[in-house]
Amino acid sequence: MDVSGYQQHIRLYQSKFIHEMNRTAKQLGLESTSFDNPHGLANKYNVSSVGDLAVAVHSFLKIPDFRDITSTLSYSGKLRNSLGEVTSILDWENTNALLKEGYTGVKTGFTSDAGGCLVATMNISYREYHRQCLMVVLGSSNQ
Repeated sequence: MDVSGYQQHIRLYQSKFIHEMNRTAKQLGLESTSFDNPHGLANKYNVSSVGDLAVAVHSFLKIPDFRDITSTLSYSGKLRNSLGEVTSILDWENTNALLKEGYTGVKTGFTSDAGGCLVATMNISYREYHRQCLMVVLGSSNQ
């Protein structure tokens, strides 16, 4: 496959992925959310709301892998060639400093358009009272 064929192939699958993201958002009842790219970086068509993010994350927290991934402090992965030989080891550090402060996830971020954004969870326990709290902050001027 030449470069232009490869680019078309990637665009097709990216388009399908974005379609699936938007379909899932509608399934979850997210009325203020739409996606125009798969990474969520600044784009006037990537939009959401505090309420929609809370609903989405509440749903995603039921998925054990989601909880595990968003609470992971670091990860190391191996890149392999077509023969299965390890060609590189990639180390990743989670930039969510709140994980070291007792929070259990989920995502921090900042763009000049959106400002500081945070979707965070924390387990609260007091005697027999045990709850997971979910908080969403968008558009903060302070990271």
